[in-house]
Amino acid sequence: MNKDPVVSIIMPMRNAEVYVAEAVDSILCQSFQDVELIIIDDQSTDQSREIVENILHNDHRIKLINGNAQGISAAKNKGVKLASGRFVMFCDADDLLAKDCIERQLSWLALHPDVGAVCAQFALMDSYGGNIVNLDSGKCSCDITEELLSGQTRTSLCTFIIKRELVDVIGGFREFFVSAEDIDFQFRLAEVCKIFYMSENVYFYRLNDSSIVHTQPSKKRIFFEETARLFRQQRALKGIDDLQSGHPPLVPEDQGDAINSKDQLQGALIGSAWRLHKQGEKLKAIKSGFRACLINPANLMAWKSYIMLFIK
Repeated sequence: MNKDPVVSIIMPMRNAEVYVAEAVDSILCQSFQDVELIIIDDQSTDQSREIVENILHNDHRIKLINGNAQGISAAKNKGVKLASGRFVMFCDADDLLAKDCIERQLSWLALHPDVGAVCAQFALMDSYGGNIVNLDSGKCSCDITEELLSGQTRTSLCTFIIKRELVDVIGGFREFFVSAEDIDFQFRLAEVCKIFYMSENVYFYRLNDSSIVHTQPSKKRIFFEETARLFRQQRALKGIDDLQSGHPPLVPEDQGDAINSKDQLQGALIGSAWRLHKQGEKLKAIKSGFRACLINPANLMAWKSYIMLFIK
């Protein structure tokens, strides 16, 4: 009789034909092999499904299920419902897990049984998997439970390994959130368990203009992020938020331009350049600044920042 896997990895997928094979490979090639990968095909119209079907014939750890195109929260909830592992992780269909990250995080959890979830750093990369930028999300490992309870996030939910039963305790993802469902999830998770942060990179987040972050109008994206934090404040004060009480706020109409992935990556590289400069690594700072300029050479502010790196 087949035993249940230790870790279930949930991967929502919609039109990710260019990236999904690499994303799947980054999971199946981990040093820790006792996993199941649950891919929710949320009604893709490209070749994504066919690509996954070709892979799963050679690996029994993959489960491919149909989504209902009801949003990212609904897709994740469907995956969680089918998860049989003692721990749950999430990975987007265009991103990558870092080498051996599952083994590293499980080893830490084994030594700290009182902790409900462990998260870590992540890095940004461009659509081709290059121009990798390590984000400054904290150089010291620490308990971040109180930080989350105060309405602050420092990393992506895709860096978390979570005890399976805790996902059920908080009721999974709330489908009100078209985006920022991961922020709302982190806050509610911190209300039921201790969460620890490891200062190691475990995830590579791909910036491309087809992702929901880069297709959703900025006004709506900001609304959901602010609402997740507002709900956390309400629960801290009253024990219940407006969504739980049946009075959710009105979602704004689609207005404003979506954030451009190149602009986001360029900004991250400029920020990295100035952090390196502050640390006294001027040559690395100049290289990072020049890489930033090449992302979008028409942005004069990037060139101005690059020149300032030379002068200061």
